[in-house]
This record gives sequence, structure tokens and C-alpha cells, in this order.
Amino acid sequence: MGKKKPKRRRSVHSEGASSIAVSQNFGIASTGSNAHFDMRRISVSLDSPESVPVIGASNLPFVDTSEFVGRQSEMDEIAQLGEGSVCVIHGLGGSGKSRVALESARVGVNSRVVTWWIVADSSENVMLGLAGLTQAISPQMALGLSTSESATWAMNWLQRTSGWLIVLDNVEDPRVIRDVVARPANGRIVVTSRRRYGWEGLGTEISLSSLIRAEAVQLLAGVIGVGPNSAHLSTLHSIAEELGDLPLGLIQAGSYVTQSQVEPDYYLGKLRSHASRMYKASIEGRDPERTIARVWDITLEAISSRNPAAITILEILSCFASNDLPRELMAGALEDELDVTDALTLLAAYSMIQLGPSSIDIHRLVQAVVRSKSPTSGVVASGVTAALDLIAEFVHGGARGFETWPKWRTLVPHIEELIHHLPSDSGGEKFRYLLGETASFYGSQDQPAEAIRLRERALAASISEGDQESICINLSNLAEDYKNSGDLLKAVELAERAVEVSSRGGEDSDDGRRLHALEVRAAIRYSLGDAHGATEDMSAVMKLLRSMPPDAVSDRSFVSILNNAAAIARDSGLYDKALSVMMEALRIAEKVGIDGPERLYCLANLAALHRDVGRPADGLPFAKKALKLSEEIYGVRHTLVIAACSNLAALYRALQRPNEAMTLARRALEDACALLGEDSSLTAICMNNLCADYINARQYDDALILAKQALRVTEANLGDGHPSLANRLSQLAAVYFFQERPLEALQYAERAVQVAAGTVGKGHPLTISTLSNLAINYEVIGDLEAAAWVAAEGYDQSLARFGPSHESTRLFQRLRSNKMP
Repeated sequence: MGKKKPKRRRSVHSEGASSIAVSQNFGIASTGSNAHFDMRRISVSLDSPESVPVIGASNLPFVDTSEFVGRQSEMDEIAQLGEGSVCVIHGLGGSGKSRVALESARVGVNSRVVTWWIVADSSENVMLGLAGLTQAISPQMALGLSTSESATWAMNWLQRTSGWLIVLDNVEDPRVIRDVVARPANGRIVVTSRRRYGWEGLGTEISLSSLIRAEAVQLLAGVIGVGPNSAHLSTLHSIAEELGDLPLGLIQAGSYVTQSQVEPDYYLGKLRSHASRMYKASIEGRDPERTIARVWDITLEAISSRNPAAITILEILSCFASNDLPRELMAGALEDELDVTDALTLLAAYSMIQLGPSSIDIHRLVQAVVRSKSPTSGVVASGVTAALDLIAEFVHGGARGFETWPKWRTLVPHIEELIHHLPSDSGGEKFRYLLGETASFYGSQDQPAEAIRLRERALAASISEGDQESICINLSNLAEDYKNSGDLLKAVELAERAVEVSSRGGEDSDDGRRLHALEVRAAIRYSLGDAHGATEDMSAVMKLLRSMPPDAVSDRSFVSILNNAAAIARDSGLYDKALSVMMEALRIAEKVGIDGPERLYCLANLAALHRDVGRPADGLPFAKKALKLSEEIYGVRHTLVIAACSNLAALYRALQRPNEAMTLARRALEDACALLGEDSSLTAICMNNLCADYINARQYDDALILAKQALRVTEANLGDGHPSLANRLSQLAAVYFFQERPLEALQYAERAVQVAAGTVGKGHPLTISTLSNLAINYEVIGDLEAAAWVAAEGYDQSLARFGPSHESTRLFQRLRSNKMP
């Protein structure tokens, strides 16, 4: 077949501001089509990563240095490791891995740029720890970044900075830290883990066993406060033997003797007499955790005899994660806050917890002993109930939005641990509330899978209790979670159920529930390309609003609803209606003083609407104002500033001002790379937009590099089941097409159609666009039969969507009439 020159420029995709927003539990969330920015994330960035002064920054746990004995050879080995090194310390529980890491980290802490401690027992906690590092380095930066964005920022900062030390403590699975340890070129990383295997090729390994007996006796004598010539040395030797010479057990034993004011002989007798109550070993032989459990069992008796309320506190603490529990959360655990302080002080005195000014740490084995002490006595149940009451009260009624993200990052590990200990059939209003709020936080952090997991459990609890209001709310929110995950068909199914449940009360149905359910379904229908259904839903929303009291909906929510209505009107071709609605939304936002993202949505959408109706010059002032306002509010480097840059570039592109468009697109990409790195979804959007400018400038080699990078990042972040992937595939196909390499373009054009059809479905503008590109590809390579077949499918969809006079419809009409020569 003869090769033909391209006769028509391929569609070039650039992405702009979100055009539809739906209220969620965490503020107002943009829920526009995949080809637009999601401008939910708000951050303040006044400093570049290179200029942030953090010399000496550290979050090392507070532990008494006097309770550290021996391990000199291990300390020397760690000290000799240079920058770019990774050291893994592994050994049995209680052998002192964390203490060795801590003491080695303390050496030279003031001369390092950063010394940072991360509990790395899960990928979520690694991400939270890195996000905390961003918070310490640049609080303004971290304020508006999601957890994943903050973690990415921290990783990029570490790459550019020298003289730091990171401790990854209690790693259960080496895979969760692979991205961190893969790039320590400018600093040092120390890992602790119980796992002995799986570290080959990672770095230096140090295996900890028990202390030698002399060091064990020295440690125990130091905690108790007896000298080298004490008459108790023989007894201390026996205690050390009973405890397997493990540092944690020795410290616990010494604390018991000291705080209870008993003789070591008495303690040794108690230790031996309570052998039957040891914690069940998980391995054969003499498990050191069993000897530690002996100590704790006896210690609990001593604590209870002095202050029974301290055991109540310990039972509650055993239901949360072991590290960094906010101390203020426990303030209401007893009737008098001073009683809580007394109980915590006693627990700390016995070394059952580590008590800081603002946080509480408790060893995981202490928690295990407390939870397993008397399974049939209701101890665990009472602790879980109290813990649920405390944390639900702690998060209830607080402010929502990006300002609360640092607080939620601290709470999430504790909520997850608590949920783990609750029975699968748990219910109750507080439990459902906690699940819903945590799911909403996950959603705000672009973690839809985690949000779905918790929301489905909340929905199941609501159904089992027959709570119709809760069922409706959870169905609507779960639909949004599935939409954010890219599963639009599941999302619309759930949204249909939510609307149906919200209508069951007839005249007496709750207007707020129905309003939310209709909004959610409208947004999902919009994303699916069902403009008619989305318009019907938003019409019902507006009718419902008119029947509700004026104060029933907040100004921000009302502006968001107007944004949604305008976006749907725009997608239906009702541009004049969309413009009038958007102008009203902007008027309200300015009148009531809304200067946040809602006002930026209005400005960005007005600019896009004017561009759509062929009046980009009229939209230019709105786009310029959006950029200026975003810079005034959030600084010069921020996700919303990046979005505003991209949107203004789109206006210049439409005005045939390519130099100004390319300058802004470059700025957006450079800022996204500096802020979030090259592997973020936002960066991929910026790559895609600049790629469009390179195509327009016929700089196809530069465009090809960006198109490939954008596709790689999008595939890695979103997988095969997200509409954004179709956009990236089409862009790459376009580059090959303009390079006159249609056979290479064809494979990406075909895949783009498959992804679009499998996500947004037939009749969506994205699907129609991919079909037109594919049909042109077939025509260019000379396969006129395939071109005609694809064009026939595209014609039916375009005719139903846009009508007979639309450019796409006319193109398909021509292509479907082609015949093989």
C-alpha cells in the first residue's frame, strides 16, 4: 500500500482547569473530566527546595541515653559508613535494634542537615514519615500538599541535599522501602528489622543477638542503681539469664525493681513463678518475646496495685498504633485529666510507655501482652470501645480541608490499628462516622482504594443497622470514591442506588441527602459523557435548592453547585447558559469574599468557556486574574499556580500566540518537576501540555520525548483503567503521526480507543476524538476499509453527541464513504 502524506492535523490534547466540582466530606472537590486539572490540593510554597534552611532538624525519639550499654562494635561499624550507604540492623524482638540505630543517629546530629526517624512497618507509614519530613523542612510547603505529594517532595529534596541520615525503623517487608533506599546518594540510611533475610545487595548488614552476660548485668545494675560490688550481682546475673540477656527485658526488670522498691531476689522469684503466663511464642525454642512477656505480666500487677486507672489507660493504648499517638487525644480517657496525667506518668516510670510532651509511644509487645492477658474478661472490648469514643470525639466537629491534613496524617495509623481490632460486624454511629471521615481523608490524598475499603465497611455497617440516612450518604460517597479510582460504571451504579434510597421518603425525604446524591450522580454522568442525564440531575438540584431555606447550603457549596451546572451546560453545547451561570457563581464568590479554590474554579472555567465559544480574547482577562490571584494566595510555586499557568497557556494557544503559550507551559512543567518530581500525575499533565506546544511548533523530536515520559508516568500512577491514559496515548500517536510514522502511531491510536471505550464509554468526547484519530491513521496507511469501519462507528456517536454540523461528524461522514481502490 502506498504511503500518503497526512491531510489533516491530528487532535492535540492540552489539559486545563477542572470544570465540575462536587462537595465531599473534606471540603469541595473538583470532579471534572480526566482531561482537566484536579485543583483540590492546596499548598503554600514560598521557598524552593534548595533554599530551605533546616540544619540540625531532627525527630529522634526521646529515650534516656543512660539505658544503653554495649554494642560498641556495631556502633563503630555504622559510624564508618559514608554518604550513599545503607545499613540494615536485624535481630530478634527486644534485642535493641532500634536503640542501636537511635544511639548511632544521635552521634553528630547537630552537624547533619537532617536526622529523621520513620516507622517503616508499612508503605503508608513510610509515606507519612516522608510527609512529616516535608512538614519539618518547609511547613508552608507541606500545608497544602497531599500525603503522596509531600512524600515525593521529601524524596526529591533528599536527592538534592547532602549530609542527612534517615532511620527506617521496624521494616516488616523490604519492598515498602525500596524507593527510599534506592537513592541514598547524598546521605545515609539505617534500617531496622526483625527479618533476617531479604537484604542481599542492599547494603551493610548487622545482625544483633543478645548482649554478652557482663554487659547485660551492667545494664540491669545501671537501671536499678547498684554498684559493681553489690551483693545483688549474683541475682542480677540470674535475672539476665531468665530474660535471655535482651536489653528491653533488662530495662523492664530494672524499672520494676526501682519503681516498686522491691529487692532483686523478690523480682527473680516472681519472674520464675509466672512462667505459665508467658506470652505465647511464635517460634520454637526460647523466644525472647516470652521472657519479655514475663516481665510485663509482673509489672502490670505492680502498676495495678498502685493505680488501677493506669491499666485502663494501657488497655486503650493497646488498641492504637505503637508510635506517635497525640497525647491530647487521651485527655478525656478518665473523668479528670489530671488522673490521666498521673496514670501516664506511672506507666512511663515502669517503662511501659515512652511519654513525650505531645506524644505517646508504646512497645508493640506491651500492646500484645495487654490484649492477650484475659481474652474472655472483656478487657479488649472495653479498651476498643473507649479508644473508639476518644478518637471519634477527637476528630468530630473540627475544621475540614487542607489545614487538617497534618493532623489526619498523624491519626490515620491509629485509626487503622483500631479498626483492625474491631470485630467485622462492628457498627454504631461513632464507628461509621470514623470510617467515613477517614475514607474522606484518603480520598483527599488521591488514595481511592483505601477510601473504598473503609467506605464499603461503613456501608455494610449502615445496611446491617437499617440506617437509611447513613446508607444514602455512604452510597453517594462510595460512588465518588469509585469515580476517582476510574471505575465509572461501578460509580454510576452506586450513585443510582443513592438517589433511589434518598427518594424513599417521598415528600418527607431529607433534602440534603437527595441534593448530595443528585450532585454525585450528575458528576459521574458528566464524566461518562452522559450530558443529558447530567443535565437532568443538575436541573433537579437547582429545583431542590429553590425549595430549601437560604441558609441550608453554604456559600461555598452553592458556588460549587453553580460550577457543576455550568460545566454540564457547557458540555451540552449550551454555552450562553453556562456563561451566565458561571458569571453568577463568580459574583457570589466575590461578594461573600471567597478567595480559595472555588473562586479560582470560577475564573478558570469562565476563561475556558470563552475559549469554547470562539472568543478566547474575552476569556484572557479571567485566566490572567486566576494566575495573579493564585500567586497572591499560594505563592509562586504551588499546584494551583501551576494549573493557572497551564490554563492561561491554553488561552494563548487559542489566540495563536505560541511563544507566550510555550513560555507558560514550560514554567508549569518546571514548577511541577521541582515541587513534586518527574513521576507525579500533575507533572505528566504539564508534559502533555508542553508537548502540544512542541507539536504546534513542529518540534517533533522534543514532543516525542515528552509524550513518552507523560505516558510512562500516567501508566505507572493510574494503570490501564483510567481515562487519562487514553489522552496520553493519543498524544503520543499524534507525535508519530506528524513525524510521518503512521504505522508506529497506529498502535497507540488503537490502544487509545480501547482505553476510552472501556472507561468513559461510547459517546464521550474523548472516545469520539480517539476514533477520529484512529480513522485518519487507517486512511493514511491506505487501509480504507478499516478507516471506513471506524468512521461509521464514530459517525453514529458524534451525530448523537454533537449533531450533523459538528466538525467531527462531518469528518466521520467523509471517512466512512471511503472505499478500497
